[in-house]
Amino acid sequence: MISADENGSTEVVVLDVDEELTTWDEKTQTLTREILEDKGLNIGLIMLIAFGIALIAGAIMIIFKRKKPNDHVSLKSNTKSKPKTMFCEYCGSPILAGSKFCEKCGEPINK
Repeated sequence: MISADENGSTEVVVLDVDEELTTWDEKTQTLTREILEDKGLNIGLIMLIAFGIALIAGAIMIIFKRKKPNDHVSLKSNTKSKPKTMFCEYCGSPILAGSKFCEKCGEPINK
């Protein structure tokens, strides 16, 4: 145990539990001795449970913190839909929007 005086100086003090118990009332002594004799919860079991909870909490945090690819991209597009690509009926080349003639074969575009 660490004790401190009014000036803030600290020192390690070894506490003799049996000696300390003699200054307490009889009922408190009995209850304290029962706990110290391991008739209460086992400290090892408590530590194991606490470790298990911490491990599960850590795993959950890791799972939920993982960034999913493209999680910032909306599935719905707010832009107007793109016009369908047209192809020349003579040579099959893609036609640019607004073109009046095919850039590859020169044939007029029939809209």
